[in-house]
Amino acid sequence: ENAETSISLENSLNAKEKIISELHMELHNLEATLSNEREQHMNEMKALKAIVNDK
Repeated sequence: ENAETSISLENSLNAKEKIISELHMELHNLEATLSNEREQHMNEMKALKAIVNDK
C-alpha cells in the first residue's frame, strides 16, 4: 500500500507540475501580449501628439 500511495502522490505532483507549467506559459504569453499592446499604444500616442503639434 505504501508503494501505491507513493505512486499516487507522484502522479498528483506530476499533474500539478504540468498545470503550473501551462499556467506559467499562459502568463508569459499574456505578458508578451500586454507588452506589445503597450508599445502599440505608445506609438499611437506619439503619432497623435505629432498631429496635434503640427496644427
